[in-house]
Amino acid sequence: MSLWKVLTPTSRGLLAAAAEGPARIAENAAGQTWPGLRRELDKIHVGTFTGPAGTFRQRTELTKRHRDILKALQIDAPPRVYQLKLPAEA
Repeated sequence: MSLWKVLTPTSRGLLAAAAEGPARIAENAAGQTWPGLRRELDKIHVGTFTGPAGTFRQRTELTKRHRDILKALQIDAPPRVYQLKLPAEA
């Protein structure tokens, strides 16, 4: 039996409201809809680059819209390079 069926209607409402809370807070702070925020932030990608000097992972450059969203949400921008592995000594 599904947990959803076991819960009372009041419990279901509270659970649904709790799940929506963070999205609504983000929408209000940024002044955009959740799908719009997600669509814009999904454009931030991470690439892995490997060469003779080692391997590193780097995110794409943030656009002005990305920086504005992160600032509105009071979130620090992720580091540009966040993983660096040097080759093992031979």
